[in-house]
Amino acid sequence: MEYSRSHILGIPRELRNQIYKNYTRVEGGYIYDPDNNTMVCSDGTTIDLALMFVCQQIASELKGLAFEHNSITFRTVPMVGRRAAMYDDLIKEHYQSQTRSLMYIDQQFTSRAMDDITRPHLHNHYIRTYLNEQRRPFGQTIPADELGQGWGCAPSLQRSLVASTLEEATKHPEFSSGDWFARQLCTNFEPWAVPSSDDIAWLLSMVQGDYSPTDDSCRRARYSAATAAIAFLWSISADMRVHIRKVLLDEDASSIAFPECHAEGLLPFFRENPRLFVERKVHVWHTMFNHSTVRVTLHGAALHQYPFDEEDDDAATRLVKPLSIWLAEARELMARHIPAGSFRLTLEGGLCPDEDHWAFEAVMHDAAWQIAFETALAQGGLTIPRWADTIKNRCFVRVGFPELYQELATGSHLLKCNFEIPVVEEGVVEAILAENEGRLPAEWQQNWFRHRPASAPPYC
Repeated sequence: MEYSRSHILGIPRELRNQIYKNYTRVEGGYIYDPDNNTMVCSDGTTIDLALMFVCQQIASELKGLAFEHNSITFRTVPMVGRRAAMYDDLIKEHYQSQTRSLMYIDQQFTSRAMDDITRPHLHNHYIRTYLNEQRRPFGQTIPADELGQGWGCAPSLQRSLVASTLEEATKHPEFSSGDWFARQLCTNFEPWAVPSSDDIAWLLSMVQGDYSPTDDSCRRARYSAATAAIAFLWSISADMRVHIRKVLLDEDASSIAFPECHAEGLLPFFRENPRLFVERKVHVWHTMFNHSTVRVTLHGAALHQYPFDEEDDDAATRLVKPLSIWLAEARELMARHIPAGSFRLTLEGGLCPDEDHWAFEAVMHDAAWQIAFETALAQGGLTIPRWADTIKNRCFVRVGFPELYQELATGSHLLKCNFEIPVVEEGVVEAILAENEGRLPAEWQQNWFRHRPASAPPYC
């Protein structure tokens, strides 16, 4: 023991650091073991750091180096039981209820009160436009296509704006404190958090009628890799977290509760550790497009039509929606002022290049049409009075989507694709503009349908 101590500690510190680096570094890094809430080597073996037990000085010098020299990989976590599936359905119903409440909020308040409530958010284009265009007088039915319609921004931003506006309403003197249901709607959940039994009980208490997830929902329910990472990082000390340099989130399957925004739960760790880098890998066919069923709400209405189905004769036109959400949520994360270059979203292709090409030809088609559509609006050749009608038109995908798609196609510090995808060529946009010159919005949409790519993917 004395020989080992004197021999190692007798080496200059710079050389000892290199020894420590070689000693702690593992081929492939570490992989998270959710069953034991710990790390293992990439080959599944136990991490060996026995050198730390030689003496206190070596233990002190080795502290945190294993995290500094190894990436940590998290994957989606399959769940046994009903809680995850219940949380998925209930939290989506909860946010739908909040949206419905916002649409009716002016029934309880005078116009002056509504001005007070919405003033903190009037700088935001989305909430201002929403309140101006989509509020309804008491008793007026909300059209079904508008109830579930987004605002054109990242869905997490929309949910946040709805929740904060409702919270302002509950603080106003005109708010009826006896309205328990309305007050409860202002309770918010972090979609990336592992729900407790109390969370599920609270959500269930807000459901009118019986509810139980389907057996199929329970079988498919998974927590995202981001959720697994967030839970683990909170479980270890801040002294250990600051040594972590690279986290890989391998989103290898579909997961619950708005997984596109789950990286937002990493914000405290980005701020705590400026040297942290997170890469979120999303499998295009296993995660983003691999939805062949229709989830339903608690009341039996379609909650979310997933974009790809082998029986769907218009599959290509729906691939763009999930992609646009993932890209928009990545941009929204960067807007939260995390250190530049600390996060990247990477898309992983499938085993069939022809299938990848087919999918992104369809997506490129939609990006080109939105560029042309917005150009016509900006130049005055096309007029649409309401923002709600603009974002409802099939030529429009999401705010900023064409720029995000081009960034993905060319690669950047934020967005990357591990296979080649087509960029939007200027000539394509010019051709769309020329064909639709002088046409009405409905005619633009008709032509968009007429020019959509082949509706069935190739079979590999």
